[in-house]
Amino acid sequence: MFFGKQAAMLALALVVVAIAPAQAIQRVSARTGVIEVRFGYAMPLGEYDGLPGIDFIFDESELIAFDAERVFDDGIGLGFTYGQMLGNHWRVSVGFDFAQNKVKNPIIQQIGDYQYSVSFPDDPTYKQYDLSLRAAYALTDVHQAGWSPFVGVGVLTGLSAITSPGYETDSEFDFGMSLDFGLDVKLWEASGGRSFVALSSINSWNFLVTGERVSHLQIGGGVKYFFRP
Repeated sequence: MFFGKQAAMLALALVVVAIAPAQAIQRVSARTGVIEVRFGYAMPLGEYDGLPGIDFIFDESELIAFDAERVFDDGIGLGFTYGQMLGNHWRVSVGFDFAQNKVKNPIIQQIGDYQYSVSFPDDPTYKQYDLSLRAAYALTDVHQAGWSPFVGVGVLTGLSAITSPGYETDSEFDFGMSLDFGLDVKLWEASGGRSFVALSSINSWNFLVTGERVSHLQIGGGVKYFFRP
């Protein structure tokens, strides 16, 4: 589940491809600004052979991968973005993302005839801080229809950290890419139709990560404010 520089370059190329059609639309269509605030339930997926600054090594050489549910509790995800609708369907945005999960203590997994265990002197917490670039395509025009499913991709880069009270924080820079999907439903519209508020289902899956970054499936919602100059 972990990739290197080649995966990062591929992810950036995919976002450029997604944004390119939107830039062409921008020349002929009015822009709509979008401010988004969201909250999600962050569920770790996959396997992990370590945490930032900590490798799960046994007998000095055996690196063991633990299932996500053995390592982390489900946690929370928060985010804020600012973007623009380019035409009536494409949306490009930049933002800040945060996720947090408690690390299980101890971490225990049975593999064959052996039980492997990792314990900590205090209960650690995993935290992820990211800057994001996202491109999404709305299947209908939310201005006219009042609702719109959307799908997109996101590129995230930031800092993963393990924190424990009274101990030095271990951290690393890493990279991720997400598949984003959801539904916007218009709740309120200003007189003249130049701005409106939508309640949104906002979900994402980190299908590509580097380092010891957690691969999250986030299911949640939020509020979007659409406005025109």
